[in-house]
Amino acid sequence: MWPPVTRRLTLAVAASLLLCLATVGLWVRSYLRSDVVILFANARRAWSIQSVRGHLDFTSWTSDEPQQVPGFAKPGLERKSASANYATAEEWGRGLDPSRDLTSAWFMGFGFLSYDIFPENRVRAIGIPHWFLALLLAMPSAVRLFAAIRARKESVDGLCASCGYDLRATPGRCPECGCAGREGTLQSRRAPADGAGSG
Repeated sequence: MWPPVTRRLTLAVAASLLLCLATVGLWVRSYLRSDVVILFANARRAWSIQSVRGHLDFTSWTSDEPQQVPGFAKPGLERKSASANYATAEEWGRGLDPSRDLTSAWFMGFGFLSYDIFPENRVRAIGIPHWFLALLLAMPSAVRLFAAIRARKESVDGLCASCGYDLRATPGRCPECGCAGREGTLQSRRAPADGAGSG
């Protein structure tokens, strides 16, 4: 049985790997279909997440006056999916009138947009590329994999997997940290079988 900390760490790494695979799937899908989820909080505020052509855009709309646009009138969650012809926040920003308080900066798919459509209507957007999110979510699994490979190599080389102490003189147990060496682990696995056979 694994210790609780190791079990939680393994579950977190597994969850991160599943999220990474889901992000890669969404990344591929974003070139075929645009997916948008909009949360209408009330008649003055809404948020959206949009996945389109390799980008994830997070957008916020706020207004000083209640909006009569469909969706704003009825708070709730709305999901849309269409062919990949929606504009990314970066593309949308390029087509806006810069005289209306437009602030926009983009680099390698990362960026932000701040735009006042009218003095009372404000749009804020942040964009990140799918590849960055996938890379970020893959890191815990990669670190765990390299740690496992390193521990396996050290145990094969005759070093303690816990502290790295040389176990050639005492292969049964590490004199430095007390962990069972490779031979000690094998003996402890054989002991219950031997005991069961003698009884």
